[in-house]
Amino acid sequence: MSLWDLHIHTTYCDGASTPREIVEAALEKGLDCIGFSGHGYTWFDEGYCMSREDEDAYRAEIGALKAEYAGRIRILCGIEQDYWADPPVQPWDYVIGSVHYVKAGGEFIPVDESPEIL
Repeated sequence: MSLWDLHIHTTYCDGASTPREIVEAALEKGLDCIGFSGHGYTWFDEGYCMSREDEDAYRAEIGALKAEYAGRIRILCGIEQDYWADPPVQPWDYVIGSVHYVKAGGEFIPVDESPEIL
């Protein structure tokens, strides 16, 4: 049986660990493949996502880890793209589609926050 996790966030967005820490933890747990899926840039809410500049650094770091850990674990570089965000400007290994907001009266309201906000 092959073990994969393709929905992983890092300190580039709202995750708690660096990409390297995650790779090391995945190896310890015996995963065969991991996919980083940082939150893509959302112009109307920059509090949880990567900036355009961070996307470049994220791609570079994940690419370096792919090369460094080749043969030990498969590493994919993806993005979690919100429905309301602009389309990705770069190619990715994969894209997770998500809806983190509802749009009401021209305002984007996050659905992942507290019930009071929603």
